[in-house]
Amino acid sequence: SVTADAVSEQCCYGEFVVYERGGILYASSTAIKESFYPIREDYERLVSANQILRFAEIIAYNHGGAELFPLCYHALSFLAYGDNNPIDIELCSTAKMLCLAGYKPVLTHCVRCGKDLRKQKEVAFSKVQGGTLCDYCGVGCRVISALSAEALRRMILLPLPQMCVSDTTGGCGNSAFSPAADSW
Repeated sequence: SVTADAVSEQCCYGEFVVYERGGILYASSTAIKESFYPIREDYERLVSANQILRFAEIIAYNHGGAELFPLCYHALSFLAYGDNNPIDIELCSTAKMLCLAGYKPVLTHCVRCGKDLRKQKEVAFSKVQGGTLCDYCGVGCRVISALSAEALRRMILLPLPQMCVSDTTGGCGNSAFSPAADSW
């Protein structure tokens, strides 16, 4: 049916009522809860939505997915109805999914020696060691700006409903980069 096809579209929040007969699952009814249709009208938003959903699928397969639903729902809502850059939403969602999977990077101090790095202009970053490193411990590692580390830290800490994205009512939460979003 048309409804079953529509409710099973990518980037669509749908509800299925299923029953089992003879070892086979059948859908007795379907309903679209939210279509997120504006995502389909913008190529960049669609690409970001696909990346978010693909990564969520990988995380759910390897680590379970109960906490992924609200994250994906918010991300798709922000992509469909917000005015932020889709890449920002994608990166923020990806960082949060990594945390859900147990891969939260250390971003305020050196993962080896514990030195506070918040006042540094640049820090080394090692994905193998799980975060930022001081000048001494990070020799040979990739260097990133302290601003990038701080932005990532704030994205991880920011509650989903407070991501600064206009919703359908025109409201906006705190910016991920404002001092009010989180204090040291």
